[in-house]
Amino acid sequence: MVKLNPVDLYISLIRSLFDYCFIIINVGTSRIKTSLQKIQNKLLKIIKYFPIKTSIRSIHKVLKLETIEDRSNSLFVKFLPNKSKLDLIAKEIHAYMLTRLANLIKIFETPIDKFLNINKS
Repeated sequence: MVKLNPVDLYISLIRSLFDYCFIIINVGTSRIKTSLQKIQNKLLKIIKYFPIKTSIRSIHKVLKLETIEDRSNSLFVKFLPNKSKLDLIAKEIHAYMLTRLANLIKIFETPIDKFLNINKS
């Protein structure tokens, strides 16, 4: 029988959710970061049965985990060098959306619009 480590479960199931929204966490208010940190602290205390008065720093030190803010900052720093690749993708998506919008406008063109366009030529 395989014994599952609760910290590994936390990292794979819960922290990964925080990791997916690291940009939102970085640009969010301190209230959001504080709320997420409180959730993380409660989960970590439950996982390892820390006493109620245990400091947050010691919990993170013992479990070798970063706080929500530190983790999102480190992910953001790793993200920045790859941003140029994402800018290219964003430009391609924007160009696609513009052509799609132009096609939608043609679909909703009324006979009057067609008549006005003929007279402009």
